[in-house]
Amino acid sequence: CEYQDTFLKMSPDVAVILNIDEDHLEYFKTMENLILSFTKFAQSATKAVIYNGDDENTLKAIKDLLGMNFYIPKYQRGYRWGRHNVRQLLNDIRDSKGVYYLQPVVVCPHNHRDEDSKEYNYDVIDGQQRLTTLLIIYKGLESIYNMMESNPLGFNILSIDLVKCAFTLSYQTRNDSEDFLNSIKDKSIDEAREFADFLYMYHAYQEVYSWFTENKSDIAHIAKSLKEQ
Repeated sequence: CEYQDTFLKMSPDVAVILNIDEDHLEYFKTMENLILSFTKFAQSATKAVIYNGDDENTLKAIKDLLGMNFYIPKYQRGYRWGRHNVRQLLNDIRDSKGVYYLQPVVVCPHNHRDEDSKEYNYDVIDGQQRLTTLLIIYKGLESIYNMMESNPLGFNILSIDLVKCAFTLSYQTRNDSEDFLNSIKDKSIDEAREFADFLYMYHAYQEVYSWFTENKSDIAHIAKSLKEQ
């Protein structure tokens, strides 16, 4: 129970946060204090955090999971979203009224080092397809921003803050996937054909860029929606 921060005395393997309502404010005084306690509870989990992505207060509590380096363990299947999946996601974000929520992402603290000794914050247990697609969307936003910046006739609808992704992804099974994603706008179809993951990532990026060129008036809404969440 969160009353008087009792749950902060626990050392859970898995922290589950389904919703955060205006309870026990005689102790917490404000919702901000209550949400902060849930943030501390999420950070205390040693193996995983499971949260309800449809609850706004819950998302505020776990926002510190963002701005992190995520690690995709080898037991995760490769990236397999098709172009139609990517287009549907962009359409859904565009058509959403107010806030758009993806399905929950399940992570656990990263407790080992990769061979290159890079430090990671969390292992992704479930949700790497969505995280990879979001990263690819940000790569598309960066490309659009750079194009507009170099074109004096382009409409200035984006800022550098809106197009920078707040997280990184690394893959245990293919260490060069991170490099491929970081330079995906410059990759050729022949380079993408080297591995199945690369080919799906390549086509996802091409679909993102095509969607942005077809829906220029919606680009700012997509960027702001992602940044707000």
